[in-house]
Amino acid sequence: MQRCNFLLATAIIFAGAAAAIADDTFTLQDAVNRFAEARRAITSYDLSISANVDDAAGPIRLTNGETYVPTERLVAFTIDIVADIKRGQMLVARLYRTEEIATGKRENERWQVWMTDARQSDDQHYGPGRLLSGGTRGTKPEFFDPLALGLGLGGEYGRGTPLAEIVKNYAHWNPWKARQMDNGALGFGSVDHLYLAFDPQKGWSPVELHSKQGNSTPFEIKLELAKVNGHWLPATARVITGDQRQQLTFNWNSINRAVDHRFSIDDIANRYQIKAPRNR
Repeated sequence: MQRCNFLLATAIIFAGAAAAIADDTFTLQDAVNRFAEARRAITSYDLSISANVDDAAGPIRLTNGETYVPTERLVAFTIDIVADIKRGQMLVARLYRTEEIATGKRENERWQVWMTDARQSDDQHYGPGRLLSGGTRGTKPEFFDPLALGLGLGGEYGRGTPLAEIVKNYAHWNPWKARQMDNGALGFGSVDHLYLAFDPQKGWSPVELHSKQGNSTPFEIKLELAKVNGHWLPATARVITGDQRQQLTFNWNSINRAVDHRFSIDDIANRYQIKAPRNR
């Protein structure tokens, strides 16, 4: 009986992918739009991400011709992301853990906490944000839109580009046709240049991305998905940026539940052990 169920599930997966391939007009943009449509059902979330990092931290050639030799490397980080998408409000808190290359001594930096201004946000976009703790004024932590992971490229992975904007960017890409993979996913493009793979049976979620454009830093993502409250979302991810490898684990604390309390300045100050900022 178990073998029959497995064969039936496999047949369903390939049938979904085959149906898309059979349509000669089905393109990369169609897969991106189907994925975006599935994600629109998520209106709020509270997420914690933990990551282990393998960073070679070798010398870096600067644009002025000089060489920068790092004295420390990133070994781990934690990111909390809370979003009320309907209100256009987001909270990002990131804790970096670094290691001195010469001594191996590890240090925990304090939380870097950033939040958008609810007075200038709406259901169409996140408004400008302000740094509540850590870093320098006018900056924000490195983060990504977790609902767009596997779709955004290297720069978008670090600057928090929202899913809606990333989807619009794909409208200008070549309308690549799909090819069916052995695991039932649909692949687009070339692994030697730009390549994306989507799983039709898991909300059309992206499961693999490779970007090797010209002299830019190679960027790769491979995702494992899990169903959370009826939605297919990242469970783990392997991210490669140049010589740095990250292994991410996702803990979805809530989906489509009230998150107002997470934007309370008092809650933020207590949770991340920071001084409550002025001008609330």
